[in-house]
Amino acid sequence: MLSLVACASAAEEKPIPEPPKVPRDIQYADDDSTEGPTQSPITPRTEPVPPDAVKGFLVLSSGDRVEGAIHLTRDAVLKFYHAEKKTLLSLRLSELTHIEQEPTVERMEKEWRWLENANDQKVYTGKEYPVRELETVLHTKDGRTLRGELTALLFVVNDNGQQRFVLHRRQKGDPGQKLSDLLYVKLVDFRQVAKKTDNKEEPPKTQ
Repeated sequence: MLSLVACASAAEEKPIPEPPKVPRDIQYADDDSTEGPTQSPITPRTEPVPPDAVKGFLVLSSGDRVEGAIHLTRDAVLKFYHAEKKTLLSLRLSELTHIEQEPTVERMEKEWRWLENANDQKVYTGKEYPVRELETVLHTKDGRTLRGELTALLFVVNDNGQQRFVLHRRQKGDPGQKLSDLLYVKLVDFRQVAKKTDNKEEPPKTQ
């Protein structure tokens, strides 16, 4: 027993080797501070443009205009309810010349809430909120004009990145808002691109 303890104590008394020293004369490549400040590591996020995107622009009810490559979510199509035929149509953006959204109902509604401890009685809060219903008009490249209902999510990609816009069938604002605060997409237009490709400049004639 004593020999084992002695061996263990002798092993503990062995000095721990020091880690190798790192040389201080390390030089880093391209370490030149005379060229001015370095570029920021944060770069603007760029969104890839899907192959089915169509160039065009959107006009909002505020008058603002947003241009860029317009597309739906991946592999998606517009699900449009045709009011006259009472049927659901599937269309792609590439089949359209432009989309219009026209308000059919715009009103302010009163906000009501249930009275405490009385489930069958409501009281007016004194506030109002805006409500709007919209009809969507699709104009196709083959000359058709389709009227009906549509709810869709559109993406516009340009130099500012990617923005999202919703084509609504019905809108409801918050209490205290006005109808002018409730923005909607009035127009989605692809016709400028079609005109540019159709009206190609002819080469000058040689005498």
